Amino acid sequence: MRSVEQFERKGIGAIFQLTRAFQDAMGVSVEMHLGNLPPTLGHRIDSALFRLVQEGLTNAFRHGNASRVRITLWQAPAEIRVNVWGNGSGLAADGAAVQDGIGMSGMRERFAELGGTIRAGNVADGFQLSGAIPYAMGEIMESDGAAGAD
Repeated sequence: MRSVEQFERKGIGAIFQLTRAFQDAMGVSVEMHLGNLPPTLGHRIDSALFRLVQEGLTNAFRHGNASRVRITLWQAPAEIRVNVWGNGSGLAADGAAVQDGIGMSGMRERFAELGGTIRAGNVADGFQLSGAIPYAMGEIMESDGAAGAD
């Protein structure tokens, strides 16, 4: 999974390439729903979304033994949302706290720097990792140095 980090693509293209590489290497079925996101949201947000998807895929396979993963990304009225759901085993008990390892801690820090949040826990038929980043689209693109790029 780490070799995938060298992608030249950004935004949704990089996430799509990551999911294809994961599916081919691990034999796990990956379904991706992109909603209404633009191809890129600027380097900082693209990177945060990529890392959350990467961590969600890795954990679904390594800890949950998932055979199927569904990734959903979309732009809500006031935030960017991402969910990674796997059909594998979740936490041993509902309500049990997720123990943050290096990957989860890093993701929480990235999202917090953007004013965002991360949740992880058992859901119906599996486990879900979710993130939300508040935004005003013009402000994100300008603060990231992406305004007028291309």
